[in-house]
Amino acid sequence: APKLMICKGNGYTEPSYTAAVSKMAEGITVATEFVAGTKGKEISDGYKAAYNTDMNGHSAEAFTVVEIYAEAFKNILDAGKEITPETIQKELSTIKIDGKFKNGTAMVLPYDKIEFCQETNINGTKYLHSNLNGALTMTQFQGGVLKAIYPDSVKTAEFKYPATYGK
Repeated sequence: APKLMICKGNGYTEPSYTAAVSKMAEGITVATEFVAGTKGKEISDGYKAAYNTDMNGHSAEAFTVVEIYAEAFKNILDAGKEITPETIQKELSTIKIDGKFKNGTAMVLPYDKIEFCQETNINGTKYLHSNLNGALTMTQFQGGVLKAIYPDSVKTAEFKYPATYGK
């Protein structure tokens, strides 16, 4: 077995994966958008109470997008403008969210700033309207549970090497 396995997506963060493989996942490192109980705990706890499952990366991103749009729409209306595709595009190109949303809602993703660039180039590939402050959470299966190991702002455990795969 390899001493380290790093993966992204493909169901590794789904509860059914952990249930199916149990201790064999021990030490597998997974890049994901969100780990319940790390950031925005009150929000993720409320999500679990409502849906009987933990918030995952997809639901955390969806939650964040709704909050971004709600703030953008409020900014447009507060400026006395009508919500149109043009005013939405303009507002999203200038919106800056730092620490939490204006309505006081905490950010749940592992970063504290949202601001969209017009264009950037990474290794020869052009990207438009990206939040360059965005980041993933690096996690590792430890004791049958995904633990956040990076970034430090959401870290709940130290990285363990090599992976033991339950041996």
